[in-house]
Amino acid sequence: MNNTIKRCPICLRLVTKTMRSLNTSTTVLQKAALKEHPEPHQHYDYVSKPNPDSNIRQVVYSKAANSDEEILNTKRTMTNHWNDEFWKVHNQNFFQAKKEFIETANAASGTGQEVADKLSIFYKEFLEKNHDVYMEYNREWYRRNFSLLWLNVCSSLRKPFSRQPKSDDVTNKKDIL
Repeated sequence: MNNTIKRCPICLRLVTKTMRSLNTSTTVLQKAALKEHPEPHQHYDYVSKPNPDSNIRQVVYSKAANSDEEILNTKRTMTNHWNDEFWKVHNQNFFQAKKEFIETANAASGTGQEVADKLSIFYKEFLEKNHDVYMEYNREWYRRNFSLLWLNVCSSLRKPFSRQPKSDDVTNKKDIL
């Protein structure tokens, strides 16, 4: 049997033919896959499976053609990391508060409708309690995205005026000479 684990270049997921013989869970493999980033491709971005803690997909952006794109990729990576960290902490707080509510309010007992009614109280209270956190997150998210949008527009407008020869143009000139 072949127990070799490989990383899929498209989805960043670890894959193997003999998954059961390794005695590892999918979550462990997903976390390991998120830590291993492939080298950036020349033209394409790599997108991973959602992080099990934050439900945010990690992105490895394509190679930057110039300094503007390099700055853009760095800012996008920083924004994705910030977003991932926010939702990781938020989800931990949410599930901890939900667990405590279920234990204290005995919300897991009763019919399906009774459980849903009890949990709806928790969801409403949790949203109200975290309203200011969500508003601050939205303000920061908009600020970061408009900044990324501006960088992207500037980078796109400079591309037609850049003097970088294409690889095909260089080979064609050599053939002519």
